[in-house]
Amino acid sequence: MRKERRSRAAERIAEEFDIPPEAFPTVPKITISGRNVLIEGHRGIEEYGEELISVRCRGFKAVIKGRGLKVGAMNSREIMITGAVSAVEL
Repeated sequence: MRKERRSRAAERIAEEFDIPPEAFPTVPKITISGRNVLIEGHRGIEEYGEELISVRCRGFKAVIKGRGLKVGAMNSREIMITGAVSAVEL
């Protein structure tokens, strides 16, 4: 509960002072570059397959669709998905 309040407060501060939300680690950030999708601030993998990887994020779910998808690297903060990405749905 306290984390959620802090997250909402961080979002309000970012909005009020015109600070990019990615400056706060509580706000998820998705970067797509070539055959890579980097998700920062994830909360774990829900579904995993070569054609679909579903990742939980704060407040939404990111669904990566494509062919030959793999988790290239993962830690508690970031996850890198590689492969022929055809769609990213939030």
